[in-house]
Order: sequence, then C-alpha cells, then structure tokens
Amino acid sequence: RIVLSATASSGLEVEFAVIAGPATLSGGSNLAFHGYGPVQVRAAQAGDGDWEAAAEINTFETVGP
Repeated sequence: RIVLSATASSGLEVEFAVIAGPATLSGGSNLAFHGYGPVQVRAAQAGDGDWEAAAEINTFETVGP
C-alpha cells in the first residue's frame, strides 16, 4: 500500500483516481495494488470561485514481482 499526497498552492484539495490497472484507491489517498502490470493514477484539483482548476497530472507505474 502507498499513501498518496499532493498540495496545491491555492490550498484547495487535490483528488486522486485510479484510471487503469490492477489497483484501487480507498480513503481518497490509499493506493493498493492487486496484481502485476501498468497502473495509471490521476491527480486533479478542481478549482473554485477564486482559483482556476489545475492541469490534471497522470502518472504511470509498472508493478512487478
């Protein structure tokens, strides 16, 4: 298990999502792997009335034995 963490200069919450691969996300930031292969995770910050949304960041990791 990996605990994901990110901050935005706006102070707004950064949300994570598993886009593809043998992994799940629980509690918003706990990434668990369930097999081998590539995993794609996205980080996004939606913005609000004062701040525009940040560009989404995608990262790919390959889980192997």
